[in-house]
Amino acid sequence: MDLDIRTLSYCALLNAFMFSIGIYAVGRTWVRLPGMGWWAGALMAEACGFALLGLRGQIPDLLSIVAANTLIASGMWLSQAGIAEFKREKIRFLPLGIALLALHALLFLWFTYVDPDVGARVIVISVVTSIGAAMVIYQMRGMPHPDLEIPSRVTALFFAGFAVFLLFRAFWAGTHAILPDFMQAGTVHALAFVTFIIFTNGRTFGFLWLTTRKLSIELEINAATDPLTGLLNRRAFHIAGERELALADRRSMGFALFMADLDRFKLINDQYGHGVGDRVLTLVAEQLKTILRQGDILSRFGGEEFVALLPYTTPEQSLAIAERLRQSITDISIIGVPPVTISIGVTYWEPGNPLSINSLLDCADAALYQAKEAGRNRIELCLQDADGLPEGRSPSTYRAMS
Repeated sequence: MDLDIRTLSYCALLNAFMFSIGIYAVGRTWVRLPGMGWWAGALMAEACGFALLGLRGQIPDLLSIVAANTLIASGMWLSQAGIAEFKREKIRFLPLGIALLALHALLFLWFTYVDPDVGARVIVISVVTSIGAAMVIYQMRGMPHPDLEIPSRVTALFFAGFAVFLLFRAFWAGTHAILPDFMQAGTVHALAFVTFIIFTNGRTFGFLWLTTRKLSIELEINAATDPLTGLLNRRAFHIAGERELALADRRSMGFALFMADLDRFKLINDQYGHGVGDRVLTLVAEQLKTILRQGDILSRFGGEEFVALLPYTTPEQSLAIAERLRQSITDISIIGVPPVTISIGVTYWEPGNPLSINSLLDCADAALYQAKEAGRNRIELCLQDADGLPEGRSPSTYRAMS
């Protein structure tokens, strides 16, 4: 039994319309969901196109043929715009997309009024829409986070599958006769509507998967990040530190841990305001990130206190890096604010010693306390004994120049 194209057109209309409303509603639920508006617009444009297509014979051909098919084809480029916004990048090949849509409309006008040819119209919309699908796939390349790659590939598969069917449909139209009345064009062309419905379900699933995964990533980052400095927060440092410590223990590689605290930071807040204090903290974080290596773990531990874990570091290297950190902080200059200095407590773990992030933090904290007591703007070293307890506070040879 042949499928009725008019009925399938209305089914495609309802399918696209409902998903458009659904995506729009989801996009309105959260303030920052890039791409959702474009995706909802793509589905709505296609729904309007199928609504006009279903009225073939009841409204002018300009609407039911030319406008209807152009709206359906435009859904691909609106989807591409959504992907671009989702990735926060420019739409690739935008002039080409606009030119193709304009060419599509002109060819439909020609094959509707000048040289009426249903087969030619089928070839035009199939080829143009498949090119649009290819451009969406190309826009998906290089997602901003590795965890978005699988959802983007699944979504791209739906676009690729739809494009392949459209190219097959174009080939069929070019090699088989089509009835003058498109509504009686046959099974292959009726299957195009069924394929579109499946494609709409698949890409909507893909869009929602991309969006929810991105939200999940952002929540994970926010839960692990200090909002002011962008550094790891205390909880995230403990998680990353435990992981790094276990790795160092397996590889029998030593590492250093720094605990740094800005000197007399409370006076800056009290005299110049919290805005200036926040600016100081931000500049200090930037300096620390500049000096530390890519594999080092840096955290704002709380208030004006920072902690860093440096894997694969010798005692000599750790003291040299700590001194560079101390000197770099003195380079910070804010007009009207006294020079900023920092005190640093350093501890070092060697293979064979007790391994505990908390005991290392206690040892570094003891060294930091000694640095504060000894006059600030200096480095102190604390080593652990066989039980993981501080052996004593040993002032380093790196002192602030007076």
